[in-house]
Amino acid sequence: MEQVQERMENIAQTRVRRRFANVGMDAPVPRALYQAALEREKRLGDDVWSPPEPTPISWAESAQIKAGQAPLGPLETIHERIRLPALPTVLLSLQELMEHPEAGSGDFARIISLDPRLSASVISLVNSPFYGLPVKVESLSKAIAILGVQRLSTLAMGVRLMSMFEDGAPKGISVRMFWVHSAATALMSHRLAVRLGKGNVESYFLAGQLHDLGRLPLFAARPKLAQAVLSLHRHWKAPLEAAERQLFDLDHAMLGGLFMKRWGLPEPWVRAALHHHHPGKCLGHEVSEVVCAANNIVTALGLGCNRYYDVSLGREFWAKLGVTGGDIRGLTLGFDDEVSTVLEAMFGSRPGMPPEQRAPSQ
Repeated sequence: MEQVQERMENIAQTRVRRRFANVGMDAPVPRALYQAALEREKRLGDDVWSPPEPTPISWAESAQIKAGQAPLGPLETIHERIRLPALPTVLLSLQELMEHPEAGSGDFARIISLDPRLSASVISLVNSPFYGLPVKVESLSKAIAILGVQRLSTLAMGVRLMSMFEDGAPKGISVRMFWVHSAATALMSHRLAVRLGKGNVESYFLAGQLHDLGRLPLFAARPKLAQAVLSLHRHWKAPLEAAERQLFDLDHAMLGGLFMKRWGLPEPWVRAALHHHHPGKCLGHEVSEVVCAANNIVTALGLGCNRYYDVSLGREFWAKLGVTGGDIRGLTLGFDDEVSTVLEAMFGSRPGMPPEQRAPSQ
């Protein structure tokens, strides 16, 4: 028994060391993240969120695939090659109501109730342990009375926006990993916002949820290039966004930001999507800072398509944000269970999110 335990611990250490191979351990936050990731690997064993390994493709083969594909860029004309989905009527109505202070709770409840699936998802999420309400909420009007118009409307927008892309991934791409990473970043953004005393924490949740929104339509536009990108990342350790730029001539952050800007979504959400891989551009912008940090933390934990934690944000970033190495344990405690809870509340067992998605109990 002891030998089996020792072997499992060695496997966990090997996996975490590989993930952190390019990150220095001389700063408190990366050290704390390494320890949190190691504890998680030991606890969960074979990671329940891990996507399938792509077929190995070399850089030369990737270049040949790119040469045989029509280019997507430049970004200014990409709408001609990737069709921008129209915002559903319910979202347009919510946006309009949120711009009018005189709109009442009944107006918001009426708009959300026009989409039965959205209503069910919102009520399920409100009743989940994520909120920990002492009473069961059975109607939108009661949910609004408890949470308020702004908080509930923000949640509704996030749920409906993400549902637009449920069936948007090409074959061979792990849709589940996309949802897991999006939910994990949303939850970590929320935890960070609460920890840092931010207001309107649902806005941080939604910005985290939407930060990778451009990935599915980008990969769906050129499935063969998407497979090559994932292979270069997994087998040659190329940073995922760098591989995207090499083969697509743009990356998912650029496309997601473009979509969100054209939809007229709030500027902080657009900025967070555009710059979540560029900490220097996030500093001084509260939502972007938090989403960048959240994305960094969940990647370090192994929750996402990025299998290498190769972007340490640096002492200055963490110091300005106000996060220390000592905060990491509290931020990551019970995290997998909460990810499972929110995913089930938001998506149930719909396509890409099978019932067996749930993580083991902590």
